[in-house]
Formats: sequence, C-alpha cells, structure tokens
Amino acid sequence: MLWFLLDFLPDGFIQWCIHLLVLVGLAMTIGSMFIYKLTHRWLQSIPMLAQAIKAVGILLLVLGIFLEGGYGVEMAWRAKVAEVEAKVAVAEQAAKDANTQMQAQQQAKQHEIEQITADLKKQIGSQKTVINATCKLDPIAIDLYNQAVNGGKK
Repeated sequence: MLWFLLDFLPDGFIQWCIHLLVLVGLAMTIGSMFIYKLTHRWLQSIPMLAQAIKAVGILLLVLGIFLEGGYGVEMAWRAKVAEVEAKVAVAEQAAKDANTQMQAQQQAKQHEIEQITADLKKQIGSQKTVINATCKLDPIAIDLYNQAVNGGKK
C-alpha cells in the first residue's frame, strides 16, 4: 500500500536493509539451532525459546530472500526504463533535427516560389499591352499562366 514511499529512499539503503534482513534471519536460524543443541538436555525452557527464535529467523530469512528477488526485478526494470528514456531522448533529438532541416527546406522552397511568382508578375506586366491589344487571349498569356500554375516549369 505504501510501497511508493520506497522511491524516496536511496537504492543503496534499501539494498543494505534487505541484506541485513537476510543476514539477521540466517543468524537467528543458525543461532537457534546451536542454542537448542547446547541447552535441550539441561534446561527445558530455553529450547522452547530457541524454537520460537528459529521460526522468526526462518520467516525473516524467507522474507529477506523474497525482497532480494523483488529488489532485483525492480532494478532490472529501472535499468530498462533508463535505456528506453535514453532511446527516447535520442529519437526526440533526431526528430528536432529533422524538423529543423524540413523547415529550412520549406523556407527555401517558399522563397523559390515567391521568386518565380515575382518574375511571372513582371513578365505579365511587360506583356500587358500585347495581352490587352485584342479581346482574344494571347498564347503568351496562356504560357505565362501555365508557368505560374506549374511553379515556373514550361
């Protein structure tokens, strides 16, 4: 329920606590066996305490091993996330570069179109008297119109 709070703790501290949990569980389990072997003949109450210590030690050992596995999986996922974030950063930079290049090409194309349009307007202005001389549409006007539509290509 409150596992997200572990994100605020340093990874090294969490790993150290998990290792400590495993070691304490292992020490309690092994220590309780020695206590039981040494005292079960002479004292009757201490072996009962040793059995309780052994049970708690086994629980701590199992919990520590479980958390070791969970910590390992968490670190593996964090490594994968860091790898994907690095790939995303590279892709974002490549997209930014491509957008800059595309924008430069678009501006060059736009400048070319504006230049062609200005040239065609000058030609239409210079041919104005020829075009308006008769009510018929002169072939020069048709050619100029077609060039304007085709981007300056004949």
